[in-house]
Amino acid sequence: MNICLFGGTFDPIHKGHTVIARAAADEFDLKKVLFAPSDVPPHKRAQGITPYWHRYAMVALELEEAKDKRLIP
Repeated sequence: MNICLFGGTFDPIHKGHTVIARAAADEFDLKKVLFAPSDVPPHKRAQGITPYWHRYAMVALELEEAKDKRLIP
């Protein structure tokens, strides 16, 4: 099974993220693209980011709206 891990801060997630994930899934015949909201990366520590659980919820809502079973929060 072909699986991809798509990581990022997703603060916020947007349509561009789902477009990229779908394109990768199509191009490489991926069965699943797993979205992984990351911890605070070093280059964003000073600006502060939304807490993890809120970003995870945003990812889950966006992927539910995307209606593509290959995209997994």
